[in-house]
Amino acid sequence: MSRNLLGRCSDSFFVLRGLAMVPVIISLLGGLHGRLAAEDNSAFDLKYVGDKGGMVIAVRPERIFSDAKIKPLAKVLDETGRFRSALNFSVARIDQFVMAVIPPEEREVPHMMIKARDKIDLEKFIRLNQPLQPDHELKQVEHRGKTYTTCEADRFGGPLTIAYWQPDENSVVVGTVEHIENCIAGHAAKKQLLDVDQWSKVEKSPLAIAVDNSLLKAIAKDLGEFGDEPIAKLVAPLAEHVKYVVGSVNVGKRIEFLALVECESVDGAKDTSETIQALLTIAKSFAQQSKEALGDVGPLGEIQAKMLEMATQLIDAVEITRQGKELKIVSTIEFKAFVVSAIDTAVASAQMAAKRAQSMNNMKQMGLGFHNYADVNKRFPPAVIVGSNGDKHSWRVAILPYIGEQKLFEQYRFDEPWDSKENLKVLAQMPEAFRHPDDPADSTNTAYYALVGPGTMFDSEKPVWFPDVTDGTSNTIMYVEAKRAVPWTKPEDIPYDPKGELPDLGGYFPDGFNATFGDGSVRFFSKDVDPLELHKMIQISDGQILKDP
Repeated sequence: MSRNLLGRCSDSFFVLRGLAMVPVIISLLGGLHGRLAAEDNSAFDLKYVGDKGGMVIAVRPERIFSDAKIKPLAKVLDETGRFRSALNFSVARIDQFVMAVIPPEEREVPHMMIKARDKIDLEKFIRLNQPLQPDHELKQVEHRGKTYTTCEADRFGGPLTIAYWQPDENSVVVGTVEHIENCIAGHAAKKQLLDVDQWSKVEKSPLAIAVDNSLLKAIAKDLGEFGDEPIAKLVAPLAEHVKYVVGSVNVGKRIEFLALVECESVDGAKDTSETIQALLTIAKSFAQQSKEALGDVGPLGEIQAKMLEMATQLIDAVEITRQGKELKIVSTIEFKAFVVSAIDTAVASAQMAAKRAQSMNNMKQMGLGFHNYADVNKRFPPAVIVGSNGDKHSWRVAILPYIGEQKLFEQYRFDEPWDSKENLKVLAQMPEAFRHPDDPADSTNTAYYALVGPGTMFDSEKPVWFPDVTDGTSNTIMYVEAKRAVPWTKPEDIPYDPKGELPDLGGYFPDGFNATFGDGSVRFFSKDVDPLELHKMIQISDGQILKDP
């Protein structure tokens, strides 16, 4: 798909970024020899697709992830795509996902339908798809006795209204207001290319796709606009001769790719066949060059090399047959033994990346809390807050109202020790922002600590305010990620001596740790970072400013 078109689609819906990985996963892991669920042999539900769009993608995540070997990847999608946290069920519980991609010049929301095995909370689903701006409120609209929801979104270079409707509690339909009202009225016409005989040959596959001429023309146009003139000229015959393409992917003991191409004429089919052969040659060359360019980049690089090798084998296995105006393109490869180990490595790597990203999000949330606290109190919170009776309390408690935990803050008693009976009740209600994603769900230990000492953002002798940070907040570390057994409400952090050795930091990731700077930004540091450089970044006014920390 062209970069312009794909960019527009992925920018529209966050959820599609995760679901779009499904065909990629199948392509890369097609050698899986386990049996996909065959019990559900029904066709895709297309009644909410509509008659617009240059391409229809239909995926069955539940069937795809039913294989024991590929199932771990569902967990990766849950963690990296936020499905489980937002919808309270796994992506593997989605029965069907169908999307109609609208050509970009129409500047319209793609039509989408998701059908799950579990109840979908519509508001959570909307917030998963479309992060809302403060002035973008959800609106309830009545139409023919049914209710649908709309929200405004800044997409495709301007404002758009996106509509959401639940025909039942397990399904959500997304599109324009006109499309949703047509669905409610039962007038949502099915795209004509889905009525062709060839669609019946792919409609029961785990993944099926249909592309018509409007999308091919959009791709050729975008390639020209992006300056890829040679490729644009090579693709032009497809836009000129092809009426539609229907394809599928099936996985069993082998992976089978099928594409059925209907052309405008017999001569057009001949030109199209030659064009596809040329594109396959270019694709093979690109895969080989990419593999050579990888070099020695560790386990992930090895996996990429294996996948590029598989792509080359898939290209070599392509067979194109022509009968009149129709082309049939088939590629089949056998199971490859390295795929299972590749899955394990990919899963472990993706899970670590997801945890690192979640930890960074936690730290950004706390950084925002710090700045909100500073705006109200005209200083940053001290590491230790001393109560009226002399009891000490943590800064983590002090910022609770500024990270959306006002009710929890009101339960805390500053006139009692941090570990009093009442305050231990607060300890047990630990906000997720203070818990590292690698820690057990029932842990009450924090993973985020201030560096406390003279000349730091948490100076032990005086409160710090913006003017005190003469090195610049973007150059100064505020707090760090570290694995220690310290309850989150306990007034204990990491002592820092500017003249001594650095304390032990990190511990959650083998290659380094996260740190939050005074401006609220979060950066990951290698475990091999120069200690002298870190010293410079911890001091707020030593004049030792690093240009590229």
